[in-house]
Amino acid sequence: MMMATSALASCLANGLGALCDPTASPPFSSWGFSSGLNSSGSSIYGSSPSTGSSREPSIGSIGSIDLQEMLQALNGDLLDADVDATCRNCERLPVARCSACNTVLCKPCAGCHHSDHVLIRVEDGLPFNMAVPPPCLPKPPMHLSMAVTRPPSVPPSLTTRAPPPSSRPAARQARSPPTRMAVLPRAAALCEVHAGEVLVSYCETCSVGTCSACAASASHVGHTLAQLTVVKGVTEKYLRDATAGAQAARDHLERNSGVAAAVEAKAMQVASDIRCCTRQMVAAIEARERQLLADVQEIASLKARSLQVQADVLRSLHERYVRLSESLRDTLALGQGVDVVHARDKAAVELAQLRAAKANNTGRPSQQPYEDETITFTPPEPILSKALTSMGAVSSSGYALSSVAAGEGLTRAVRGRPAAFTVHVKSHLEASVPVVPGELDVVLVAPEGGANVRGDVEDRGDGTAVVVYRARAEGLHALHVLLRGRHIVGSPFSVAVRPPRSYDGVRAASATIGGEGSEEGRFLRPWGVCCDRQGRIIVADRSNNRIQVFGADGKFAFAFGSQGTAPGQFDRPAGVAVDLGGRIVVADKDNHRVQIFDPEGRFIKTFGQCGAQNGNFNYPWDVDVNGSGEIVVSDTRNNRIQLFSPEGTFLRKYGWETTTSMWRHFDTPRGVAFNRDGYVICTDFNNHRLVVVEPSFRHARFLGGEGSGPKQFQRPQGVAIDGDNNIIVADSRNNRVQVFEGNGIYRCQIGLPVEMDRPSGVCVTPDGKIAVVDFGNNRVLLL
Repeated sequence: MMMATSALASCLANGLGALCDPTASPPFSSWGFSSGLNSSGSSIYGSSPSTGSSREPSIGSIGSIDLQEMLQALNGDLLDADVDATCRNCERLPVARCSACNTVLCKPCAGCHHSDHVLIRVEDGLPFNMAVPPPCLPKPPMHLSMAVTRPPSVPPSLTTRAPPPSSRPAARQARSPPTRMAVLPRAAALCEVHAGEVLVSYCETCSVGTCSACAASASHVGHTLAQLTVVKGVTEKYLRDATAGAQAARDHLERNSGVAAAVEAKAMQVASDIRCCTRQMVAAIEARERQLLADVQEIASLKARSLQVQADVLRSLHERYVRLSESLRDTLALGQGVDVVHARDKAAVELAQLRAAKANNTGRPSQQPYEDETITFTPPEPILSKALTSMGAVSSSGYALSSVAAGEGLTRAVRGRPAAFTVHVKSHLEASVPVVPGELDVVLVAPEGGANVRGDVEDRGDGTAVVVYRARAEGLHALHVLLRGRHIVGSPFSVAVRPPRSYDGVRAASATIGGEGSEEGRFLRPWGVCCDRQGRIIVADRSNNRIQVFGADGKFAFAFGSQGTAPGQFDRPAGVAVDLGGRIVVADKDNHRVQIFDPEGRFIKTFGQCGAQNGNFNYPWDVDVNGSGEIVVSDTRNNRIQLFSPEGTFLRKYGWETTTSMWRHFDTPRGVAFNRDGYVICTDFNNHRLVVVEPSFRHARFLGGEGSGPKQFQRPQGVAIDGDNNIIVADSRNNRVQVFEGNGIYRCQIGLPVEMDRPSGVCVTPDGKIAVVDFGNNRVLLL
């Protein structure tokens, strides 16, 4: 190696004359150098010898090779690529590095200015001997830096072909020229304040590198210091993340391209099937054929466009990951400690932006392309001439940009409480299509630091799916609804999650609605109350024979109904409820029926009449509606509860008729409410307790007894279930409201100093407040 280095130095000092002598044997063959050709015989600059390019391998090509690469090629070893190009003092080629001040020097400067320092030879890292130093190389031309120029007398034989492999030593033939120069660690960075001290940390507060002495000094007391080794480890992790991201983007892009090709192939196949079918038909169906082909083309175009959008995003992500990977790799290889810190910070920002870009486009890393090749053609019945005008049908899979969602769970939820919404899955032609298992994905992305939640998807079999989730954290969430990895219309949705309501410590009403009277906004002996999704408060104004509707702020909105027996008229209405569609259901007590109105109070239908048969009533008192639209009614004088379909068809009942001697145990039921598990909670008025009826309506359990203590009642009336499945009971003659957990455990009571006179109806508003009818005071209190 030393001989090769000395020969190179001599050649450079003599203008490459020894190497360019046409009579001399080419020394490159003995050193494994191939005149600018790599191991495959092609130019290391990428030009093939057969192209006749001006960059054909030659000694002239060596003119742009860095001196370090030439030494590497000559001696077969790897040198430090970080050595400075020229002497710090005079810009000649360096021969040594000063270990004290970490500068590179030529021979004269090393002898004149640093003779008393420890010097290290640049070429091999050994101690520099001033008595026998390497020759001081001449200063190169400024425009070539450390490049070597070719004398004009070089014979063509040395510039056009490398020596045959057989003329090289066996060891040199086995070694292929490296495609990328390896890098040795460069000297440690030194502190600018304390001479000779190595930088070991970085002050995040001052944004400077620090040595051990700096860290112990008073100037950095209380500052945040980061160890450079730790910073380097974090930066290396960012490099791995960037590399993995680039690979994932490339893999997704390949799958995307594959599906795009499959879509095109399937579209061509379906188009061919359509043509074969239509050619068997008469000319009258040609217009239909064109329409079907147009449908296929539209689906294929939308699929291709969707895949192209995803491909563009993936390609952009891939390019950004690659650029970041290369930048981090170069910084880790060539940069000093502070450079690595800056690279770390920039990499952290760039990776955060890449992750945000990925989330904005997919919500999470998509494991499959947006589309598939699903395009089908259903041929018509050939014997039916009347079907010719609507021959066949073209359909496809669900398409995110046509699919929509609706429901309260898209905008608000309560921590720990189930929130729901419905997704309508549509095809590229906006027709309802079945929900394919696994293709609809719902993720509730929590605020920073919170846990994400995946929603449960239930397919209803009609092109819709019900999604239920439970938020684990409070605050503003992003709800991602993805169909085949792509956001549906409106996604991501912004969901405000509030904490569950705590009823402990309620000492006063936050608002009061009404007062005695028959004017708008006033009441006479009111009983039932409920809230819709918009927060409107709906009250059964019993002795005024009307239903009054108030805004969420308690202001009067409108009223409907009057005394009578005609549709839309009432005789002492009691219970009131609202279903998921906003319909208002009223127990028209003294008319022995149930009436249903739209959200604006317009009459829709009525069912029931006075009697004891199934579907008949004897003073129906209260109503409630579950998530399926089923209606439960407390049939007071018949001592039973009955369940009806959303349209008023009798389904089943529970009471004295279904259980032996039940009349003794179920006396004058009043309030009814569904809990989230499908049970019906009913107040047993004259038995001073609650009856919990199972969804089958075959068995029941009891809670409480007569008294004024906790978990005791005096004439309980209304009952409601909040979002946490807590049971809220209007304990009428005890002038209080009691709260129980879903399993019946007593939680608290709301009474004095909140003054109430025989509370009756009760409900929970969307924002978690309790609305209770203060019967004796002809008003509604918000607690």
